[in-house]
Amino acid sequence: MSETIPPAPFSWSTVLQGLKIFIVIVVFLAAQQGVQAFMNTFDLTKLMVAGELLKVLSAAAMGVAFGSIQGTLRAIQILMVIWAGPTLWGYLGPILATAAAMANAAAAAVVRTVRGIFRKEPTSS
Repeated sequence: MSETIPPAPFSWSTVLQGLKIFIVIVVFLAAQQGVQAFMNTFDLTKLMVAGELLKVLSAAAMGVAFGSIQGTLRAIQILMVIWAGPTLWGYLGPILATAAAMANAAAAAVVRTVRGIFRKEPTSS
């Protein structure tokens, strides 16, 4: 590595952006789980059955509750990756670049070998 990456300066706009990312992820996953719970519970054939509305609404509410838990955990994961991003990639970048170069060289050797096997040599008559 050539030089260390300086940490990003602190500002309230970055905190607000992090909060916005957190809220969007939580609300998105809560709504997604709520919709899935609704779709799995709702039965069109029981549209006029007493108590069906309450059953569907309570299932959707539980889906939203469990989705918000999942969203909170996922948002923490994503914000941790964003927070560690520049430093993390400063260390991992050269390692991944070396691994990619090795994989590329191995693939090129396999291609050359296969082309050599299937290459037609001119026949003399």
